[in-house]
Order: sequence, then C-alpha cells, then structure tokens
Amino acid sequence: KPSNVLVTGDATVKLLDFGIAKVFDPEESGDGDSEAPAPDVTVTAERYFTPAYAAPEQVLGEPTSTATDVFALGVLLYEILTGRNPHGETTRSGELARAVVETDPPSPSTVVGDVAAAARATTISDLRQKLRGDLDNILQKSLRKAPEERYSSVEDLRLDLERFRRQLPVSVRRATLPYRFAKYARRHRVAATALVALALAVVAGMVGVAWQANVAARERDRARAEAGRAEAVKDYLLEVFTAADPTQEPGGADVTARELAERGASRLDERLTQAPELRADLEGLLGQVFLRVAEYERADSLLASAGAQFRRSGRSRDAVQALLNRADVAHWQARAADAEALCRESLALAEAELPADDVLRRTARSSLATALIDQGHYEDAAREYDVALRAAQAAHDEPDAEVAQLWMEVGVVRRALGDYPGAAEAAEEALRIARQAEPGGGLKTARILGSLADILDEVDRPDEAAQAGREAVEMYRRMFGDRGHPELAMTLVNLAGAVRAQGDLEEAIELGREGVDEFTKALGAEHPHVAQSWNNLAVTLNRAGHKEEALEAYSSAVRLGRAALGRGHPRLAPWLANYANALVNRGDYAGAEQIYDEAMEIVRGPDSEPVANTYVMLGLANVYRKTNRAEASERLTREAWQIRKDTVGSGHSAELHARITLGSLLSESGKFEEARELLDSSIVDARAGGGPTQGRLVQALDERAILARQAGESTDSLASFLRELLAARREANPDDPRVAKLEEELARLGS
Repeated sequence: KPSNVLVTGDATVKLLDFGIAKVFDPEESGDGDSEAPAPDVTVTAERYFTPAYAAPEQVLGEPTSTATDVFALGVLLYEILTGRNPHGETTRSGELARAVVETDPPSPSTVVGDVAAAARATTISDLRQKLRGDLDNILQKSLRKAPEERYSSVEDLRLDLERFRRQLPVSVRRATLPYRFAKYARRHRVAATALVALALAVVAGMVGVAWQANVAARERDRARAEAGRAEAVKDYLLEVFTAADPTQEPGGADVTARELAERGASRLDERLTQAPELRADLEGLLGQVFLRVAEYERADSLLASAGAQFRRSGRSRDAVQALLNRADVAHWQARAADAEALCRESLALAEAELPADDVLRRTARSSLATALIDQGHYEDAAREYDVALRAAQAAHDEPDAEVAQLWMEVGVVRRALGDYPGAAEAAEEALRIARQAEPGGGLKTARILGSLADILDEVDRPDEAAQAGREAVEMYRRMFGDRGHPELAMTLVNLAGAVRAQGDLEEAIELGREGVDEFTKALGAEHPHVAQSWNNLAVTLNRAGHKEEALEAYSSAVRLGRAALGRGHPRLAPWLANYANALVNRGDYAGAEQIYDEAMEIVRGPDSEPVANTYVMLGLANVYRKTNRAEASERLTREAWQIRKDTVGSGHSAELHARITLGSLLSESGKFEEARELLDSSIVDARAGGGPTQGRLVQALDERAILARQAGESTDSLASFLRELLAARREANPDDPRVAKLEEELARLGS
C-alpha cells in the first residue's frame, strides 16, 4: 500500500513494511518428510492484510501466492494512475470486502478526473486517451478475481509495463479467444450479434447457478465462523463470570470489576489461542477496563498485544484506538515522551486509513495535544486543540460531549499560556455544552467540572470553584467508589485549593490529604501528580501555621518532581519556589537562593509558564531584598508585575500582590511618591474586587500604613489606614494578635 512504499529523490523505491509474506524453504521446515510449498510461493497462516489492498483470496481466507502480490501491485498502480482505489471510496469493511471479491473495477481510463489530470499537467481527455488500451488491459489482468488469470509473476507484470513504456506490444494483447472474437466481430457484425445472444443465454443460466452456489457456500462458511465465534465468547464469559456467582465461588457476590478483569485476562491463554481475532477484541476490551480502574501495567500489556493483532489483520480503526488507549496509560504513568510517540503514531495511521470525519482522527490530535502539555509545549498543544475543536464542531450539529471536552482542553492550555479570562470562558462553554449532552451527568461532565474548579479558583472565583469541585467529586465517587482513582484525586486536590481560597483551611487540609492518598493509591508514590498534590497540601499547611510540616511537604514535592520529571521541567518551577520560600521563612537565605536559582533556569527556558514564572521571580526578589540587594530586587519585581498585568490583568489577586510588593519595596528604598501611587491604587482595586481580593486589601493597607509612618504623613492619614486595616483583620479573624496591636496604636494616636 502507498504508506509502505518510499520513493527517494533518485527514483529508488524502498519497501518500508514487508508484511508477513515469507518464502518457505523445505529445508527450514524442520520436517524432511513434510510437504512444503515451493520456494517461489508466498503463503500466510492467517489473514494479515489491509482490506483496500487485499486480493480476493485473502478476503476469503484462501491460500495466497505471488499472484496475490500481483493483485496488490495492480491496486497500487491503479491508484497512481487514477488517484482512486479500484474498489471505490467505501471504508466500511463489509462493503469493501464484497467489492474486492465480487466487483470488477472499472477501467482506469473511465474513472480519471480533473485532479489526476492536473497532477500530470494534462487534460482529462488526453489522460484517458493515454490510459485507454494497453494500460487498461494491464490493470484489468492484474486485478482479475481468479489468481490464475493474473500475471504469473511480478516479473511478467514488470516486463509488460516496460514494453508499454518503450511502445512495444504487450503480452496481455495476445490473440486469445476473446481477442480473436473481438476482431471477428468488427468484421462480421450481424453474425457476431447472433452468436453473442445465444452465448449469453447459455452463460447467463450457468453463471446464475454458479453464483448462487458460490454465495450460498460463502454464507454457510460465514455463518459457521460466526457461530463458532459466538460459542467461544459464551464459554469464555461463563468462565469469567463464575467468579461473580456466590454458589460457585466463595465471596462471589462481592467481586469487583478489577477482579473480573483479572480473571478474564487469565482465561485468554486457556480459551482463545486458536482465535487471534477474537482474542484481540477481548484484549482490547480488558485493556480499557484495566485503564479505567488504574491498573496501568496490565492495561498496557493487553492493549499492545491487541494493537499488534489489529495491525496484522488490517483493522486500522481498532489499531488506532489501541494506540490511543496506550497513550492514556503512558500519560497516567508520567511517560510523556512515550505518550507523544504513541499519539503521533495513532494520528499518522488515522490520517492514512480512516475517513476525514472519523472521530478517532480528532481524538488522536487532542491526545497529542495533551501529551505536549505534559512536556510543557503549550503553544504546540494549543494549535493541535484548535484543529481538533474546529473539526469536532463541523461534525456535530447538536451539543456533544466531544465538543465539550475539547473546549475544556482549550481552557486548560489557555490557562497554561497565562490567558486566564480566555481559560474561564472556554471552561464555562465546555460545561454548558456538557450539561446539554449528558443531562444526567457522566464521566466527561465530571472531568469538565473538575478542571473548571481549578480554573475558577485561579481567576478569583472560589465560591463557584468549590461548587463545581464538590459536584465533580460526588460524580466520581458514584462511578469509582472508595478505590484510588487519579481523576477523583485530581478533583480533590483542585477542590482543596478552592476551599482554601474560601478561608476554610482545616477542610482544605483534609481534602488535600485525601487527594495525596488517592493519587498514591492509584499511581504510586513516585508519580508527578503525587508531587503536585504534596505541593498544594504544603501551601495550605503553611497558611494554617503548620510551618515544619509544610516544609517537609514542600521538600517531598520537589524530590518527587525532580525524580519523575527531570530537572528543568516547567512544572517544577512553582514547586521549587514554594520550597525556597519556606526556607526563607526559616531564615535560610543561602539555601533558598540556591533553590530559586534552579527555578530561574526553568523560568528563562522556552517552555515555561508565564504566571508560574512570576512566583519564582518574586521569591528570588525577596531573597535579594532580605540580603540588601535592593536594585536587583526592584528589577525582578517590576518584571514579575509586568508579566502578571499582561496575563491575568489589573485587579486580579496575583497582579495586586505583585503591585503591592513593588510598592512596599519602593517605600523601603525611600521612593515614596511612586510607592504611594502603587499602594493607593491597590487599595482601590482590592476594595472593588470584593471577597477574592480581601486578603490583598489587608496587605495593601498594612503596607500603606508603613509608608505613612516612613514618609512622615499626618496622624489623620495614618489613622485612616489603620482603622480600615483593623476592621479588615477583625472580620478575617477576631483572635488575630495583630488586632490588639492595631487597637493600641490607634489609642496612642488618639483615634
């Protein structure tokens, strides 16, 4: 087939895939008395072929020979000359098989169109004229249904093509009876007509009887094969599900899907060694079951075996699906490069073998984008998602879960690129479509809700984020129960972040610990998702005042992340920054700067995340500030603030934090005018932001009061900031010891 043939620049032909055809030598058979095929005959034990390029004998399961190769070459030549397959445009396996076995292809000269003509810089009429005659006949002989009626060897076919090129007579035009009769008919039209009528009457009757007998025989064989297949499936399933029968197996009533899948996999070798097609189907099914219950090693082994058989059998669509499932396995095992390779292989196969509107072509592209995200290649991922989304929208007139999922993925990659408003917009569109497509809720809706919770938390909408996260957790628990599952774990971690933003630190810690446990059960302790969950838990522990436990959790996140992802991976940057900041809080500035330097190497790399970069910059700037390097601190802080303004926008909690930090630094350096402008504007914007920016309002008021003292502002000015700061701290936590200190200072000021 075309995808297995490479033509180099110097017109050398290279065959990329030799299939399984083999020349057998009697001396290699291991049995001197056995009857072996002659050395020039190719025979296959099973039907391994691509249907569109298969000969009739392959489709019917009959012995193959060099005539089979002649047929395949005929199909290839037909496509080269006409731009289309001789069996038509159908991709349905049943229709294609019938066309191969029963329908003679039209002559090449009758099917060429303007595309083929344009490719040869000629007109349709001229191209048809060139094909008509010898080339038509060469192709018709190569593609005859009966092997014995084709060229006896590939060499004979080659010689006829060479004769045609040299404008010599070709063998297919020799004076056969039909050829001689055609000559006679042109000379004696009336007599020929009578002979033809008589012959047709006789032949029609004979052909009708033979055709009916042939069809009946094929249908009988097909029915027997299907009956045998059904019987094998029945016996296999009965054995597997005996495990769920409490009358046959102790504890059978409590058997789990994982246990049934294990039992099913163990029965494959016992029952289905002689039925490779059926075995592959069941391996593919069991592989998907193991994937869903997070048994990744078992899933990959079964899917690899099934995929290999699908390839050998020419079942391209099933082979694509097996590759995509294996890519999912690689994703959850943190083998991002392997996942990318599998996705690229599946996409190439899908584009070569599947119709343009097949959903698996879109799935392969979106899976490739996910693998690119896992490696930090966000812009490349965004392009792949965009292509997949547009194709999905064109394929569906009604709301569809596929379109919803792709909108969600677009939201994820927009967030990684720092486009938070765009990320939230895409996520909300995803949820809107998902609720219409899955009214009762489903796996895709749960996934979208979980991702939406994460995005809403990052755009300062914690209440909505928590609501979406709780709904997703409830859906996952209904689907997966209490066993460890990575998608449930991811949602728990995201929900913990939203609850932390709401101010309930104890529940956030509980949810964070549960997320770590779920990830560890599902993926093992060394997985990068486990590292991410440790980092997020550490943030919550730190805010709750559990400093030593937080430092230990940060250290675990960095250690696991380095081991799983390798030094220099973009996802490490914020984890390193958090760990370094914890060291700063302990006064270990040298240790913190060393960690920050490692993070800055990532920040300056090509695939870093813009907003994540700023946490590193601000953290290192703080170390510079504490070690009396004010200019370096100011320069890095300004850079971080500018990035946040450009990504999340003014008024966002993250932007306010950078603005306030810069104002504080300038105040400390005596640059009061610019510091006053930055801090006053921060107070105004934080007030306008409401709940999500309440913490920034407290921070801005605190720094503004410090500026008022340092700049020698009036007592009334200082008191006004202190009163608002006192009210904000009381509202946040009446028992905060800083409340009493503020009350004392206001009393001294006489306010």
